[in-house]
Amino acid sequence: MAKNSDKKVELKTVLSEIFKNSDTVINNSIVSGTGKIDKQKFHILGTQEETFLGVDEAAEMAKQVLDIIENDTETLPILLLVDVVGQKLEMRDEWLGMYRYFSHLLKCLHLARKKGHKIISLVYNQAIGGSFIAFGLMADRIYALDHATVAVMWLDCLLYTSPSPRDRQKSR
Repeated sequence: MAKNSDKKVELKTVLSEIFKNSDTVINNSIVSGTGKIDKQKFHILGTQEETFLGVDEAAEMAKQVLDIIENDTETLPILLLVDVVGQKLEMRDEWLGMYRYFSHLLKCLHLARKKGHKIISLVYNQAIGGSFIAFGLMADRIYALDHATVAVMWLDCLLYTSPSPRDRQKSR
């Protein structure tokens, strides 16, 4: 699967094309807010273009999901806007237990679903690996724009992380 970098869509374009009007804020590469399609209101939660998901981003998203659960009396659907290029490869995030933060975010999304919120993901550019698993894959429905790419890992990265047959023979 080739990288599809020539057809990137900006978050603001996605928001303006989907919603007649929306009210969003961005904090730490995480977009949150509300929008309306026809008469249906939605909670909006997602990532800016090409976000690397780490501890701070997962914590911010989990906080937003918990705020939705606590304050939403209408049980509005949650639209997850996805453009993640992978998890952060920083020592700080690893030491803080990044995957525990991802797990916490997943549990928050699960709680939102149990409370009656429908969860919808829209991949608007790309969704790569653990960062997509950490939130976008948790949806009831997952959609992607025509040009979007979903992958576990790029092939060139896989080559660096997988031992070659020659390496396997040396280790025996």
